[in-house]
Amino acid sequence: MPLDNLLIEPSPANTSHSSPKSQIFPNKGDTRMKGRDPVLQRDCSYTEERRHEKNKMHVGVRGTARDSFHLVQKTLGVCTSALLSEALKGLLCLLAQLHESHGKGSMGVSLAAAAVCTDSVAVIGLTRRLDILELLEKRVKSRFSHWQIHLMNSFGFPQYLKIFKEQLSLSAVLPDKIFAEKRNEKVQSLSEDRSVQEVLQKHFNVSKNLRSLHMLLRLALNRITPSQPFMTAADLTEANQQCSVDSKANIVRGLSVLEICLIIAMKHLNDIYEEKPFNFQMVYNEFQKFVQRRTHSVYNFEKPVVMKAFEHLQQLELIRPLERTSVNAQREYQLMKLLLDNTQIMNALQKYPNCPTDVRQWATSSLNWL
Repeated sequence: MPLDNLLIEPSPANTSHSSPKSQIFPNKGDTRMKGRDPVLQRDCSYTEERRHEKNKMHVGVRGTARDSFHLVQKTLGVCTSALLSEALKGLLCLLAQLHESHGKGSMGVSLAAAAVCTDSVAVIGLTRRLDILELLEKRVKSRFSHWQIHLMNSFGFPQYLKIFKEQLSLSAVLPDKIFAEKRNEKVQSLSEDRSVQEVLQKHFNVSKNLRSLHMLLRLALNRITPSQPFMTAADLTEANQQCSVDSKANIVRGLSVLEICLIIAMKHLNDIYEEKPFNFQMVYNEFQKFVQRRTHSVYNFEKPVVMKAFEHLQQLELIRPLERTSVNAQREYQLMKLLLDNTQIMNALQKYPNCPTDVRQWATSSLNWL
């Protein structure tokens, strides 16, 4: 990456790359010198001490690259500046947050001032923001390879459970030691509860990020009252339902009554044949059993209409074929698999708007219709 292209708008504090002639004889139309100290206007070749004193006030806000790297050096605990200078010869480690508040083009100027113009620079950005590349200036952003390495937590579920107990436990130095002891005992019993471990295991499988755990605990702690000052397993389960939204269950709540009936027929087939695959003809026959039990049924649809609803469920990825569809294969006999479990189906039916009573009863009734 050529550094000449990164030098966008060099400021007076970063004139080390300018020619000596331009330093001693500035252009008459140059407005950068207006409003400055008359002594500085007469002598454009600033000394290193004056530049450092002038930019010391703006460290972390509008400082030079040297000021930024001094701050990085203190943060990382590097004792010798020679060690940092040696590292910058081949690799430049840049904390991008230090440049977020800088003016336009300051990052390019800082990169150019940190290395010799004839050398290449490798930039590593360390950040917690996923949109950090969108914050860079366009001319700097276009020279990045946009490679991202996501660093995840490497601890296992036992350590995750230990963090759960540490976050809820109270210190023994509190004035009310009796309450703290009772609270810690409740937390210990919660960590040993099987339902709580299942909730935490689901959260752990989705994300090891502790922010997700903190959100779950905050929602659970909001349910405690003065009469019930300790968190229970039911509070944690209710908080988990608020945190996690089942997208497939939301899709089921938006289906038509015919499509709901087909899903219930698939549910019965899974219960009868123990999760074995099925085809459209089997689902249609199961649906016809339900229709024939109703004397004045409003669900007596023609077979092509039912087939269209079945294909719509496949488009929504609520069912999927076990094999790739061939051109000559009959669609009625292609083996399918339901991607919903019984719990998801029943929860969706409970929240389904204006669900017919006979359909709800069919979902919970006996499997034998003959």
